[in-house]
Amino acid sequence: MSLSRPTAGGANNPATVLEADRGAETVGAPATAALAAASKPIPAASAQSPTVEFRKSGRSAAWDDSLSLLDFAERQGLTPDFSCRAGICGSCRTALIEGEVTYFQEPLDVPEDGSVLICSCQPKGPIVLDL
Repeated sequence: MSLSRPTAGGANNPATVLEADRGAETVGAPATAALAAASKPIPAASAQSPTVEFRKSGRSAAWDDSLSLLDFAERQGLTPDFSCRAGICGSCRTALIEGEVTYFQEPLDVPEDGSVLICSCQPKGPIVLDL
């Protein structure tokens, strides 16, 4: 394997090649899916959709087909903390005041009781989050 000499501006240096390759890793896939989901129009919720209440912000909405609670919160105009969108970093940890969630992606470290990683779960029924 040979590496080319970096050009002015670094357009073809090894770091940019690695950055381009990173998008294909499994870790990047949830972010890509999340961006695709966030760009879809918000569908009308069915009569049986659970309600998601964001206690701190005073907002409440019927669950739609969002990928995760993080995506759903963003669709409601909230800006929760997050970093990985894959259940790895824990920065999206949020207090679950009421209700239950189901993880569609097993988190690296399961949060303590009373907290959820909103990047990798969906509501099982009506829930109240401390957001």
